[in-house]
Amino acid sequence: ARPRVRAGQPMQPPLISLENLSESLQFLRSLDDAILKQDIPSPSGGGGGESSGIKIGDSSKALIDACLNAHPSLKSSSPNLGPATGGPAIKGSAEDIEEMANKYFQKIYTSEQGLNEVVEMLKKFKASGNTRENDIFACMIHNLFDEYRFFPKYPEKELRITGILFGKLIQEQLVSSITLGIALRYVLEALRKEPKGGDQSPQGKMFRFGMFALEQFKERLHEWPQYCSHIVQIPHLKQNYEALVGEIEGAMKQHGQMGTDTLNSASADADVQQKIEPQRPLAVQAVPAVVPVVMPKIEPAIFGVGLGRSFQDKEEVQHDAPPGLTLDKVQFLINNLSMSNVEQKAKDVKNMLDPKYFGWLGSFLVVKRISTQPNFHTLYLAFLDNLGVWGKGLVEAILSSVYYNIGVCLRSGKITTSTTERSLLKNLGSWLGQTTLARNRPIMQVMLDCKELLFQGYETGRLIAVTPFVAKILEGAKNSIIFRPPNPWVMGLMRVFRALYDVEDLKMNIKFEIEVLCKNLGLNLSDITLRNNELARRAPPVKERNPDFNIKASSSASARAAPSATVATGAGLGVATLEGKKTGLASATMAATTGIGLSSAFASAATGGKDGASTGDQEATAIPNLASYLQ
Repeated sequence: ARPRVRAGQPMQPPLISLENLSESLQFLRSLDDAILKQDIPSPSGGGGGESSGIKIGDSSKALIDACLNAHPSLKSSSPNLGPATGGPAIKGSAEDIEEMANKYFQKIYTSEQGLNEVVEMLKKFKASGNTRENDIFACMIHNLFDEYRFFPKYPEKELRITGILFGKLIQEQLVSSITLGIALRYVLEALRKEPKGGDQSPQGKMFRFGMFALEQFKERLHEWPQYCSHIVQIPHLKQNYEALVGEIEGAMKQHGQMGTDTLNSASADADVQQKIEPQRPLAVQAVPAVVPVVMPKIEPAIFGVGLGRSFQDKEEVQHDAPPGLTLDKVQFLINNLSMSNVEQKAKDVKNMLDPKYFGWLGSFLVVKRISTQPNFHTLYLAFLDNLGVWGKGLVEAILSSVYYNIGVCLRSGKITTSTTERSLLKNLGSWLGQTTLARNRPIMQVMLDCKELLFQGYETGRLIAVTPFVAKILEGAKNSIIFRPPNPWVMGLMRVFRALYDVEDLKMNIKFEIEVLCKNLGLNLSDITLRNNELARRAPPVKERNPDFNIKASSSASARAAPSATVATGAGLGVATLEGKKTGLASATMAATTGIGLSSAFASAATGGKDGASTGDQEATAIPNLASYLQ
């Protein structure tokens, strides 16, 4: 992903980021079998349709393997890509891998395999040189993580098994680096849920899941002293589980790491770790890598870092205005522009305006027209089209002014409180999408990083402004040959929107913007792959007095929806009898070798779902139809 460097020249920045490379490779991996089986045309065929004898699938696999060999970090950040090397590829779609993963879960449910046997099998799959087994391992881990949002609806037995299996993944080092960080964070978030409504309340179930998981990897807690310090500070844990807290504190004292003063040394270790990672054992790799992922940052999130030149350029280039008479004529012409005279007006501008004044005209159009008159965007686009080659400089001047004014709006302190400023930003986003994506022209990350903008908006309480802005940009992709779905760049942004949509307490007007965008792009929100791992790596926002969240409305809605969701869960999937099987906490945490496993399907209110449950509740779980294994 880096340009070639000649001897004596400094290292150049990468041509594309690893994140974008990952999105592109996953797009190749998701192509239909019918496409993969097609021959690649011969480059020397002269347009006669001669075949090169190479299949698109073979070429795609070779490219993916080469990229994974060159950038091993892609394996952990995108496990679905599979390993770079291994045995011969076995033909099969993603659905086939999913089916095989479900069959292994079925063996857990039917007691054909105990949990210890399953862990050993996962170890074998992870270390295997067989591409198919690696894919099945990645699929099983991904599906377990994706089930986290459904844990509050699990019956007691399945919740216990889920916690035990989750904890064993950490204890046996089956997850590492970023994935380990996410797993530890999930456990910590669950432990922080105070079981106010009893063990069977949503919060109570999440807390019990955390306890089941923690019991499995207590022996490794000393490896993460900062993580331990967060656990022992949980009030209800200190009050009701003094023995457990004392045990964790004892481990911290034993290693001389009381408190949180090890962050700097751990960060230094992480720098050294990156240089020698291929030669280090797995246990050593995982320790420093998890620190920045799991532990929340002490300092607040900063908005604007790494968003691109549009945000960083704080001074607009001053442009010379034309002489007074010419200026008045141009402004009069723009004021009287219409679809019936746009062709003639374009000719008039060519005759009266010198191209050296394009900078002034571009700024004038953006500030006085484009940002305030979204209904006339089509008219101004037609005007620019009629200018032809002569007007290319004006198009660039307008684009430059648009980027600058986007930065002005984003930096404004009133962007979250002023509907006028948010409207201006939204109009600029609409124009940007129509002049770039709609015309098959990319938005360069160095100018505006849309994905990072969404993440920072989530962290800093600016989603109310950022979401409609980015959504309007992406609307331009619907008329594009290159950027319409399933373009990897667009789908990467849509996955961020999908993750944001499921954030608890998010305001309905933000969700509505996402729904409208999906409709305009011809996408179903439920069909977009949900990836919470990216959002989990960001600083969680403070929801109190945050314009992006509605705490009171969400709390009351959750209380009203809970009974109906529970009924739908049991009735729709035929596993109501599972609720009758109860297991105590003490015995559950000791049952590490029981031959029963995870059930994820009863968390879904999907098949019936018109009873007021949220879209997230109605969505099918990541491991479909597993409830049938228990019947």
